Amino acid sequence: MTKPAKKRIGRPPGRTMPFKPVVSARVPQAHYDEITAAARASGRTMAEEVFWRVRKSFEDEKAQADARAILAKANETAAQVVKQNLQAEMRKAGYTQVRGINGAAWFEPGVDSIAWIFDSLPQDLLDELLKRAGRAALKAEREEERKVRLRRQEGSWEQAARRAADEEERS
Repeated sequence: MTKPAKKRIGRPPGRTMPFKPVVSARVPQAHYDEITAAARASGRTMAEEVFWRVRKSFEDEKAQADARAILAKANETAAQVVKQNLQAEMRKAGYTQVRGINGAAWFEPGVDSIAWIFDSLPQDLLDELLKRAGRAALKAEREEERKVRLRRQEGSWEQAARRAADEEERS
């Protein structure tokens, strides 16, 4: 009589499972019950259900980020269109736009914008601006004169060098 073969314990030989890291977490009983019910309803194991829900949350986050980017771009475009339309309507109504360092100002029809700007400036500030402009103009003029003098000197130096070279050749 032959002895019955002992039943082997463990995984069958020859089969290798791909390595999958294990993640475990403690959850409140209410969440555990929800996961169990969802796994039964979907026909997945609890591990598959948890993995599916985690994967879905990452996909949803990416979709929300994409949607926020699209919405931001749409808001930017809409703001530009509204601004352009408003400016076109103001021009039609006779308003004048004056651009400055810190932005632009719109003046009602009939208002002399340049006179309004200068009239609104304090007199001492206007005087200071005029002095600075005068100094800058004088400085630019002096610099230009200096450049002209240097060009003339270079020309005379070149002529002197040519004369010296000619004299050396003759001697």
